[in-house]
Amino acid sequence: MRWAVATLFALTLCAAAAAAVEAPLVRAELEPEKVMVGETAKLRVTVLVPTFFKGPPVYPSFEIADAMTRLPPDSSYPTTEDIDGEAWSGIVRDYEIVPLVAGRFALDPGTVVVRFADPDGGETRDAERPVPRFALRAVVPTGAESLEPYVGGSSLQLERTLEGEADGLEVGDALVVRVRARLRGMASVFLPPLVGEPSEAGLRAYAKQPVFSDDDGEAVREESVTYVFESAGRHIVPGVRLDWWNTASKQVEVAELQPMEVAVARGSQATAGTLGWRWLLLAVAALAAGYALVRRGRPILAALRTRWLESELRAYRRLRAALRRRKPVASYRSLMAWLAVCAPGYDTTDLVEELGDAELAAMLERLKGALYGAGQAEVDYAVLRARLALARRRLRRRRSPHAAPDLPALNPPA
Repeated sequence: MRWAVATLFALTLCAAAAAAVEAPLVRAELEPEKVMVGETAKLRVTVLVPTFFKGPPVYPSFEIADAMTRLPPDSSYPTTEDIDGEAWSGIVRDYEIVPLVAGRFALDPGTVVVRFADPDGGETRDAERPVPRFALRAVVPTGAESLEPYVGGSSLQLERTLEGEADGLEVGDALVVRVRARLRGMASVFLPPLVGEPSEAGLRAYAKQPVFSDDDGEAVREESVTYVFESAGRHIVPGVRLDWWNTASKQVEVAELQPMEVAVARGSQATAGTLGWRWLLLAVAALAAGYALVRRGRPILAALRTRWLESELRAYRRLRAALRRRKPVASYRSLMAWLAVCAPGYDTTDLVEELGDAELAAMLERLKGALYGAGQAEVDYAVLRARLALARRRLRRRRSPHAAPDLPALNPPA
């Protein structure tokens, strides 16, 4: 009886040992198991077979809610391992898991599908093995619990650059503001939005999609906003404030760019246009004074009306109205009509070449594509309107009446 029990126990141990080395083998190692929010934990998955692989293993997604899973460069590589005196072939794959919030992340990843050569006959075998479960804990440092969102690193810098000048602005002008945040210690996706919407009337903001980059340990988020000034007076361009945890000093610090106060004038052309209409109203009132005064005022009214109809301001207003209606044909025709007044002899190519505005060039190509049915992307009329406002300002400055033209002498020598 004792012999039978011992035999049964020995057979059980042999079966357990055989099961322990049943091909294929799948292991998972997580290091470390506790990280700060935004830091990286490394997950290593190893797949081993006693012969050789007949195809790459098919891994589960390893997706985790409120965490980011990514493959680093050169994430997969071969390996060999001695198992019971035999050399097994293996493939190692590394993953990086970055928690986005604090908490405990428990994951049952699923299975790996493996195709390899059968050691008994060399035929292809397909097998499915579960990946061992693992858990990851993410925390924020004591003292940083109030940060929402949590942003931490050894250094954080904010930069602001302007495209154009903030001085001498007039109604209808545009100012492009670029804000860049540089952070060391976390990925760029953790940097929150930098520039908020202006709260005052008469100031419109047209923001581009933010640009993210991670290079040499530095995370960068860049935002570009075009501000269009629609009324005269003093306007406030929003600043930037970002609370962050300094991992070197172990305390919360503030990175800040102060708001900018910008003075916007009514503008000489706008004043001329308004003055023209005031003259018109005065002339209409004068009609009631008598027929003779009306006859005398007709040439003046006609001249003022002609001047207004041929003015650059009217052409520009018609262009903006067409862009607001989002009509490609009307927008293009109004654009050419405005160019004929603002820059005689110019077409869109000349305009882009003089200003060197690559973004305006792209917007105009999209407009032409929509006009002729060849465009693959929709026209962002708001951005195009903002870029043209900036282009108008530049053209008007280059053609300022203060730059005296070269005139022939009144009394040339004989």
